[in-house]
Amino acid sequence: MATQLTRLRHKPFATRPALPRPMPRYIDVHSGLVGVTLRDVQEAHAKDLKVQRKHGVRFLRFWVDEASGTVFCLSEAPDRDAPRRAHADAHGLLPDKTYEVQEGA
Repeated sequence: MATQLTRLRHKPFATRPALPRPMPRYIDVHSGLVGVTLRDVQEAHAKDLKVQRKHGVRFLRFWVDEASGTVFCLSEAPDRDAPRRAHADAHGLLPDKTYEVQEGA
């Protein structure tokens, strides 16, 4: 019994499961959306949520500047293009730019 416990406690490092790495976060920017409203973006966001899993994306938040027609979407994704693919699939409103970001205090 003691030998079995010892073996379990001293598993070689290479056989231990790797800890999951946090996915990178991205902010994508949609600009030139003249006349866009918060309600429009809420509807588009709901469509994003329906397809996010298929693309390995998790949409977290969004912000809207109605005056300039600009929308910002925060997501976690495996790569920079995944949020774009999800947007394309959900509603076709593609971002102009995508930035990988790190959260600070």
